[in-house]
Amino acid sequence: MLVLSPFDHATGAQLAGAVAAVALTSTLVAVVRVVRRKMRVMKGLAPIPGPAGERLMVQYGGRIKIPASILTDGQIMLASAEDVQHILSTKFENYIKSDTMMDAFRTLFGNSFLCVNHAHSADGGAMWRLQRKVASRVFTTSNFKVFTQELFLKYAHEMMDVVAAQGGRCNMSDISTHYTLRTIFDITCGVSVKEVDAALGLSFMHCMTYAVNNIVDRLIKRPYYRYLWWCMPSEYRLRRDVRVVQDVADWVLRPRLAESDEALAKRSDILSLFIRKARELEGGEGATVLDAKTLRDVFVTFIVTGWDSTASFITYLSYVLAQYPHVQQKVYDEVRGLESISYDDNGEQVADRPYKMATILLMDGGLPLQMTPREAGATARAG
Repeated sequence: MLVLSPFDHATGAQLAGAVAAVALTSTLVAVVRVVRRKMRVMKGLAPIPGPAGERLMVQYGGRIKIPASILTDGQIMLASAEDVQHILSTKFENYIKSDTMMDAFRTLFGNSFLCVNHAHSADGGAMWRLQRKVASRVFTTSNFKVFTQELFLKYAHEMMDVVAAQGGRCNMSDISTHYTLRTIFDITCGVSVKEVDAALGLSFMHCMTYAVNNIVDRLIKRPYYRYLWWCMPSEYRLRRDVRVVQDVADWVLRPRLAESDEALAKRSDILSLFIRKARELEGGEGATVLDAKTLRDVFVTFIVTGWDSTASFITYLSYVLAQYPHVQQKVYDEVRGLESISYDDNGEQVADRPYKMATILLMDGGLPLQMTPREAGATARAG
């Protein structure tokens, strides 16, 4: 007896039509799911008050909202001290980095603390706490004294020589950028930028600048990059520039990884501390937590964020001081007074200084890393 399957009589066109129908149905289902998710997000953001422009931010309590769309989840920007304290202190565990933010940062910063959450994550925030704990060891009072005497003062004199050579006139942004890059290299990896680049960073500084600016544009101006990156020249350039920065990091990291435990023990830079911690974890459950790639990501994060945020801080501080001569004298008197301070392990005398907050921000480029969340929120509010 001959049994015929229905497919024996199906033509090629019919089969193609069936495949197309299945593909179209799957696509429509996926689109409907995305739209429904976006509608839920937009509904959640809808009741939040806030103007459409930054100029009205203060008028409306220091809050502005970037509306959600089919391509974005929307953003809320805060500037009031009460909101900052609420997020960094009171309800710190409830606020985590969004997937949108971490996706934008991950191209450059990889698995560093900027791209992992402190809570509500698969590891419960273990990676964030580990990196924060190790990095905080470099910003001790004794190390701060060493940095002041051997790095800050030395490079400040060199920058003053540059200003003097230009007749007392300079671009403060350029001065701050070069000064910060040189100091942050020493603090982060224990290697002078001269050993990495004879041009003192000029060969890769423009790559870091573009990468940082592009990441900000990803969040604010071009959130659609997640879907259209393949046709965006800016995304291809970002990847090229990131490779340049990573090559510099690999060049620095390679010989540092080969150093002996005795040599590392004599160093107090950030990279040495992380390498020592990685060796402590070898053979245990956390052996893969600080692998070579993660160490490179941490190095790049401290170099880029420390350089960018601190340079901006110095530039803005110079601008403000130029407008308020009476504050100039206060800062000058405080710096002169530092010569008589006896540094102890607790840093209690430094804590009494009125510009402690500025000093901490200048040192590590971020509140949550150096201090506990509650201290960060309280200090920000007091400042």
